[in-house]
Amino acid sequence: MSPMAQKPKLTQAEKNAAALSTDHLTRDMGRRAMNSGLVSVGGQLIRVVLQLGSTAIMARLLSPEDFGLAAMALTVTFLLAVFYELGLTTATVQSADLTQEKISAIFWINTIAGFCVFLVAVALAPLAARAYGEPALRDLILVFALGAIPTAMSIQFTALMSRSLDFLPIQIRQIVAMLLSSAVAIGLAYWTEAGALAIAFQYLLNQSLLFLLSLLAPRAFQVSCFRLFNGR
Repeated sequence: MSPMAQKPKLTQAEKNAAALSTDHLTRDMGRRAMNSGLVSVGGQLIRVVLQLGSTAIMARLLSPEDFGLAAMALTVTFLLAVFYELGLTTATVQSADLTQEKISAIFWINTIAGFCVFLVAVALAPLAARAYGEPALRDLILVFALGAIPTAMSIQFTALMSRSLDFLPIQIRQIVAMLLSSAVAIGLAYWTEAGALAIAFQYLLNQSLLFLLSLLAPRAFQVSCFRLFNGR
C-alpha cells in the first residue's frame, strides 16, 4: 500500500496570506453583518453596566477631589493620544491588498508614536502640574501617559480582527480587561491611600491587558505585526 500523500507544508508567508484574506467574508454578508452588530451591541451593553458599577463603587471610596485630579490628568493625556493612532487603523481595515510588510510597518509606526506620546507627556507633566497648581498631577499624567504604549501596540491587532469581522474576540478582550482592571482599582482605593492614582492605574492596567490579550490573536497576525524580529 502506498503511503498517504501528505499535503505540502505551507510557509509562514502563505499562512499569513490565508489569515489576511477576506474573500470568505463576501459569502452570506448579510448574516455576518447582523451577527457582528449583535455581538458589538451586546458587548457594549455589558461594558456600560461594568463601567457604571465600578464608577459607583469608586465614587464611594474616593473623594470628589480625586476624581477632579484624574479628570485634569486625562485632559492632558487625551490631547496627546490623538497622535499615536494617526488614522492608520482605517487603512488596515479598508485596504484591499493588505500584506505582511504593510501590517508590520503600521504596527511599528503606532508603537513608536505611543512611545513618543509618553515622552512628550513626561516633559509636559511638571508644567501641567505647575499650571494647575496641583503637584500630584505630575504622577497622574505620567501613569495615564504610560498607557499610551500598550494602547498603541494593540491598535493593529484590533484593526486586523475588525477587518476579519472577528468582533466576538474583541468584545471578550475588552470585557475581561475592564473587569480585571476595575477589580484592581477598587482594591487599591479600598485598601491603600492611592486616591486618584487608583483611577490612573485602572486605565493603565486596562490598556496593558488589552494588549496582552491581543497576543491570543491568530499566530499569523502576531508574526505579521512582529515581523521585524521574526523575519519571513
